[in-house]
Amino acid sequence: SESGRLTRLLNNVLDFARIEKGTQRFNMTHVDLQSVVGTSLDALSHAITADGFRLETDFPSEPVEVDGDPDALEQVVLNLVSNAMKYSGESRDIRVSVRRNGTRALLAVADDGIGIAPEDVPHLFEPYYRVRRGTGPKISGTGLGLSIVKHTVDAHDGTVSVESTPGEGTSITISLPLA
Repeated sequence: SESGRLTRLLNNVLDFARIEKGTQRFNMTHVDLQSVVGTSLDALSHAITADGFRLETDFPSEPVEVDGDPDALEQVVLNLVSNAMKYSGESRDIRVSVRRNGTRALLAVADDGIGIAPEDVPHLFEPYYRVRRGTGPKISGTGLGLSIVKHTVDAHDGTVSVESTPGEGTSITISLPLA
């Protein structure tokens, strides 16, 4: 679990360095978004179980294909689910869904955790931005994960939206064009 966390942290730093240098490249191909999400959740399964989380998934019965870089999209899912785990507070429920909406594929990661103050939401995708938690326990991380998510989603002609209420949780939805 710790090895996986350190690997994700290192990958975030390396990805961000490539983004800043303008050398980040994506290997676009037809990919089933559900398969990418499943691979990501498998990579986190030990941490999810060990930390007592209940993971609920909601996927349609047919593939949801997008044109994308499977490794980069996997990193997006890893970052979103890891954040949901970090900011879950006392709650141990995380929901991950994939669905179609017209010509778009939607990937949503939601938790019932500590939520995000409205004044922090516009800054979430800035590099090194960390939500201030007051006197609560310090949460580890570099503040790069959501910046990488935003850059990756933008490069896939997608959008990212955030809905959050302090004390009630957060839902982050990625919208990508269907293949």
